[in-house]
Amino acid sequence: MAEEYQEDGIKVNILQINGAKMSKQTINKVKPWWRPIAMVQNLFFPPAAYMANNYYEICTSDEFLQTSGKLINDKLEIMQPPPNEQLGLYKQLKQIIGSTVYPFYAENLEVKEQLWELCKKLTDHKL
Repeated sequence: MAEEYQEDGIKVNILQINGAKMSKQTINKVKPWWRPIAMVQNLFFPPAAYMANNYYEICTSDEFLQTSGKLINDKLEIMQPPPNEQLGLYKQLKQIIGSTVYPFYAENLEVKEQLWELCKKLTDHKL
């Protein structure tokens, strides 16, 4: 789908964010019973500056100059499509929280088309 705008010089890449570190102010906005979970998540998620640098690299580096329509993980690696075979629950969860293979639901053509149409609708006035 990204190829539709590639000839106009528009690149479409996705950085999969499995989590983002929340500020204390953001955690305080979370419902009280979710705050302990948010605090524990912060122990494992990278700081905002790390993720911001990834976005900067994707947008400015020569490495991604010709890359369009790809999912990119937090290590700046192009992720692979999911395997075709049916997966057990453990492997499905590993896809969701892992970073080398993108989740199986990302291959659903109907969902892709709906998302692409929404993106076009939201950006038509910009083109």
